[in-house]
Formats: sequence, structure tokens, C-alpha cells
Amino acid sequence: MLHTIFYVIIFLLALVISNIINKVFPKLALPLIQVVIGLCLGFLGASKLLQVDPEFFLGFIIAPLLFRESEEADVKHIFKHTRTILMLIFPLVFITTIGLGYLTHFFYLSVPLAACFALGASLAPTDAIAVAALSERFSFPKRVMSILTGEGLLNDASGIISFQIAVLALVTGEFSLTHASADLVVSAIGGALVGFILVWMKSFILRILEDVDARDVTGYLILELMLPLSAFLIADMLEVSGIIAVVVAGVMQANGLKRTTLFDAKSQK
Repeated sequence: MLHTIFYVIIFLLALVISNIINKVFPKLALPLIQVVIGLCLGFLGASKLLQVDPEFFLGFIIAPLLFRESEEADVKHIFKHTRTILMLIFPLVFITTIGLGYLTHFFYLSVPLAACFALGASLAPTDAIAVAALSERFSFPKRVMSILTGEGLLNDASGIISFQIAVLALVTGEFSLTHASADLVVSAIGGALVGFILVWMKSFILRILEDVDARDVTGYLILELMLPLSAFLIADMLEVSGIIAVVVAGVMQANGLKRTTLFDAKSQK
């Protein structure tokens, strides 16, 4: 237990140092600095001493971050370019995955093709954080930023699904394009439904509390904290996309899509 606390402190100090370096050298992107520091910690043996389960990382770190980014996104402008964003999320990610997979297999014939596809799937999606970092240094047209933001929020789902399909093919030795496509559609739609239903349930609970005059800011904030975690957990239990569930929940919570009440204003102070 003490060792875990020690390494958590080390990682927090690394975050502080990365912010200081970014302030001293503002031309260096903060995510790049943090990646370099993370690599240094990994080479020093931190990865062997502190093991983090991938599901824990997705649920407690990636999910809340994506939920917050979805809440703050300009959802109305993103919806205007839905067709372009969907083309970038699904066909482009899969084409990139396949292309990188075959290219890797061409240079490393000893590596199974399914493993190469898994590598391609992990590299194919663009990073929403990288897009945010670039937007701070360069001025992009509103249309381009809306497309990049929407694509960055959702492409993690297509990348993770591609990765899971590749790993399943590697483990079982079987691959069916029809089955994989069906799994993708079910996973995406199922995740979206989970996110939508949870936000509806939260709104229903808040309406009941308002009717009985039992509104509580602390309880509201706890529900807000639970929402992305619950969306990811339930979607994972139903074997659908937890990332899409979290993003849809965040989008439904966006201020541009709901009526802001006095209670909402108090809870956001």
C-alpha cells in the first residue's frame, strides 16, 4: 500500500514538472512533454512496480476525460458535419488499421497478421488531446475544428473495437468480416443507447427531486461524477462500446442541448 502511494506521488510530481516545462518552453506541446516523461519513468522501472489494469485506465481516466470533453464540445456544429465525422470514425480508421497491419507484416514476417492489425488499430485513431493542443497554437476554421473535435471524441470507440476484433482473431485463429461488421454495429448502437438511457434516468431522478423540493447540489455533483463511470461499466457488462456510451452521455449533457435551470447554475458554481 505504501509503495502504491509513493508511486502515485511520483506521477503527480511528474505532472507538475511537465506543466513547469511547458510554461518555460511554451512551444513544446504539453502532451508531448508528458509522453516523454512517461517513457522515462517506464525505462526507470515504474511499469514493473506499478501495474494498471487496462479496463481500470479506460473506466477511471479515459471515460471521465471524454465525458468532460463531450460536455464542453460545440455539439450543434458537430451535428452539422455528422456525415464527414462518421466517414472519419469508421471507414478511415479501419482502412488505416488494415494498411498499417499489412505494412507491419511486410517488414516483420514473423509477427502474425492479426497482431499487426492490433498494432494498426492502436495507432489508427487520432487523439482529441492532440487536436486541442494544436488548436491552441494554430487558428483553424470553425468547420475544421468541429469535424476534428467530433472525430476525436468518437474514434477511440472504432479503434478499440478494431483492436478487440484483431485480438480475438489472434486468439481464436478465425476472422469473419461479416461477423466483425455486425459486432461493430451492435457495439456502437448499444453503447449509444446506454448513454442515452442513463442521461434520461438522471434527468428523471432530478425532476422527482425538484417535485418534492429535495434538490441537493452535493447529490447532483455525485450523480454527475457517477454518470461516465456508470455508462462505461454498464456498457462493458452488456459487451457494447463503453467509449461511445460515455461520449453520448456527455453530448446529451451538453449545455447547448438542454434547458439550463437555476439549479444547474447553482451546481456549476
